[in-house]
Amino acid sequence: MNEYIVPAFFFSSNFFNRRSCCRRCRSVISAPFLFNSSFHLAFLIKLSKFLGFFPETENNHYKFFDLQHGCYTNTEDSKYLISHEELECFNMILGINFDDLNLLTINSVQRKNLLDNIILYYKLHIENFVSVKSLEVLRKLF
Repeated sequence: MNEYIVPAFFFSSNFFNRRSCCRRCRSVISAPFLFNSSFHLAFLIKLSKFLGFFPETENNHYKFFDLQHGCYTNTEDSKYLISHEELECFNMILGINFDDLNLLTINSVQRKNLLDNIILYYKLHIENFVSVKSLEVLRKLF
């Protein structure tokens, strides 16, 4: 499976202007995963690898994932644990390639909860993390 690197200018405000938006979208981005309803979740998880706090994937059969420590655990000794359905969704997105996003079976409520958990994970691992301004847009769209 191929991993795609999305050009940074795609996300910059200068990329989108009235004249060239459609032309650039067609010529630069032809990857279908970009238009998947779970792309933003996979992107944020994969970005955490480059930022230095990608979750440990060992022991993913344990009952809980500790967002604060970034690892799986069997003990309830943190207030930042995810489990049950939220953990299943987290595991699915953690191990998926961009090419396989269309195979995910996550509904909109699960996506919103997973997004909240990923944003909390970022807040716990990035000092002075400010609220994501586009978060409400992502919640409404997906």
